[in-house]
Amino acid sequence: MAEGKILFTTKHDIWFLKLIGDLRYSLGPAFDALIDRLHDEENLKNVLIDLTEAVSIDSTNFGLLARIARMTWNRSKRRPVLISTNSDINMLLESMGFDQAFELVDDPQGMEESLDQIPSVDASRDEKAGLMLRAHQELIRLDEKNRDVFQNVVDLLEKGISKKKR
Repeated sequence: MAEGKILFTTKHDIWFLKLIGDLRYSLGPAFDALIDRLHDEENLKNVLIDLTEAVSIDSTNFGLLARIARMTWNRSKRRPVLISTNSDINMLLESMGFDQAFELVDDPQGMEESLDQIPSVDASRDEKAGLMLRAHQELIRLDEKNRDVFQNVVDLLEKGISKKKR
């Protein structure tokens, strides 16, 4: 399976992101750092995310996408655009409530921008666990029905993190 990567660029008040390949939690720290950068952008009005070359997306990355939706809505009262032509990914997006938080589009036209790969970020095991916890909490925040699927993951991560703090 193609190793995952995330590309991005900005143009005026729009952020363009392209997620490619097999998107696993190991990309999480770099993706989270990019989202922090998005958050700090004062002129951010629109986000367009292209998933047309994504092969698979794990729940941590779905949670980070949910974070983008919440952040964009809080900032501009607009839903970000999510482009996906993969029927399996589209089914997952809709089942988790992403159709309420994003403008889902299945037409890949419009991504003509030159994109840069996000830089990797070194993160400790504890930092990755904290990121996974926050991402899964975002999925529950996105749609309450996700609690049935992800609450056990949240509970296990919280338990593991609290043990290490003792």
